[in-house]
Amino acid sequence: ASPAAVERPGHRGGGAAVGLQDLQDSLAELRSLYSSRLKETLERQRELQDLQGTVDQQSQQAIDLATRLKEDLEDALRARLALRRSAESPTSPAGAGSAEVHTMQMVLGELRDLLALGGQPR
Repeated sequence: ASPAAVERPGHRGGGAAVGLQDLQDSLAELRSLYSSRLKETLERQRELQDLQGTVDQQSQQAIDLATRLKEDLEDALRARLALRRSAESPTSPAGAGSAEVHTMQMVLGELRDLLALGGQPR
């Protein structure tokens, strides 16, 4: 037998056995690393899902608030127009307060656009 194939006392049975043990140790280390990274990834995914839920909830609250604001502005505009009509007399100049009405109509138009987009940025 060649000297390389002879087992020496205290040696693990030659180079092939040592190489196999190194591979097994490396594999165990890789499994451990993979497991810890997978746990971290899953934890981050749960955190992101929680954040997405919060964003979705806040977006819906903003849409609801914008809807109520739009309705309140429309009510205020209708009330203002009703007051103006009741206060107008045949002698009042035509078009009094039309700039205010135009401004309110523009604001309402912008709110309608925002609500049509579902509260999403353009």
